[in-house]
Amino acid sequence: MVKIKDLLHYTTGPVMSAFLGLLITPLLAWTFAMEDVGRVSIYHLICNLVVMVFTLGLDQYYMREYYKAEKVSLMITCIMPGIISLGIFSYLFYAYRVSILQYLFEISNDATAIIIISSFIVTLINRYLSLNLRMEGKALKFSFSQIIPKLVISLALISILYLEDVMFDGLLYVYLLSNIVLLVYLLIENFKIYNFLNLFEKNKFNFKDLKDGFSFGLPLILSGLAFWGLTSIDKLMIKDLSSLNELALYSVAVSFASAVVIIRSVFSTIWAPAIYKNEDHPDIEKNIRSVVSLMGVVIFYLFCIVGIFSPLVAIILPDNYELVSSIIICCVGYPLFYTMSEATSMGINVKKKTYYSMLVSILTLGVNFVLNYLLIPFLGSGGAAVATLISFYIYYVFRCEISSRIWISFPRFRQYFEFLIVILLCTLQVVFHDFPPLSKALIWCTVLVFYTFFYRSYLYLQYSKLTKLLKKRVKV
Repeated sequence: MVKIKDLLHYTTGPVMSAFLGLLITPLLAWTFAMEDVGRVSIYHLICNLVVMVFTLGLDQYYMREYYKAEKVSLMITCIMPGIISLGIFSYLFYAYRVSILQYLFEISNDATAIIIISSFIVTLINRYLSLNLRMEGKALKFSFSQIIPKLVISLALISILYLEDVMFDGLLYVYLLSNIVLLVYLLIENFKIYNFLNLFEKNKFNFKDLKDGFSFGLPLILSGLAFWGLTSIDKLMIKDLSSLNELALYSVAVSFASAVVIIRSVFSTIWAPAIYKNEDHPDIEKNIRSVVSLMGVVIFYLFCIVGIFSPLVAIILPDNYELVSSIIICCVGYPLFYTMSEATSMGINVKKKTYYSMLVSILTLGVNFVLNYLLIPFLGSGGAAVATLISFYIYYVFRCEISSRIWISFPRFRQYFEFLIVILLCTLQVVFHDFPPLSKALIWCTVLVFYTFFYRSYLYLQYSKLTKLLKKRVKV
């Protein structure tokens, strides 16, 4: 069971990271050209993809065997194949840097290639070192590892805010610096846990662990790649079918929308361990139904709240980012519908039918590709936002349906319908983006009022339960 203190420590990282992200986004918009903001989005996509692929799934095996194996030997066994493979890839990347960089960023120079390759290597090492803090239960220190990069980026962007002609390479240096500072922090903390001076002693590399690690981890890469494509294909297709300026608009909207990822992080920290621990409890069915109903209401409220306050985003951004306030409501669909899918699909993991998750990811990726292909030429970044919103709704529905059919069934069709109404309103806000901002906010306010009235009895019941619980805690 997760202790309240540890939970608060683990949520410190996502909360502060989200806050700093909200600071970084307008700083980027005011300091750099729109094309460079779009390029940064591609940079993040490529870094995430490279780290996912070149961990070779061994990071998942590392976590699984962490408490059973000799830790330093396990780390060497898991990280070295990735480092060697990434070294070969980096050589090829540099050899073909001109064509690769021209395709990805529409620029090409040696400095950009060297910075990006350095980012690949440092990020891969940071991945394993941060896992050590997580697995050792160093909750607050693990949270610091999430905060430090964005804190460095924030301070660097503030320091160059009034400089003129800061180019894309300068921005990449900022992101590389943030990763290097994180690396130094992680090395210091890991030296307190392990004796790295004996890191490469004889027999540290274990070929049996490597074989088992590949058997366990490589299949997970397919699922990870499918999900990466699901969350990234929109940005790549905006670049190909529209422009870097449209990608900048979309990236800024996604950055603001990512603040609601806090909900997903906190929920995931609590939900999965609670289900695994209590799956045989006699009240598990009742408790799951209760949580799913409550999460549905919370997610609907969050959509409405974002819709009400989305016009305020235009105040803190330059005029050429005006469209962001219209598409941000669609961009919150990914984290919110993903959270709903996590709440409703635990049966897939409990019954160990995880191949269903991979199939759903691949199917939804196909839907997302088709929708982006159809909508981006007409609506630009707004088309990508609508496509991803609909795709993650389908992702949530499919996972929910599969879980309810193989494990515990619960009422869900009313939630499907309510979220369809949300999707309709979000789509209309993108299509009629010139509609007065105050009118958009009033529409979402009206929807929220009607929804609250409809669920008034349920909301009062939840409020009563919460007050009773708080009173009981106070007495204790």
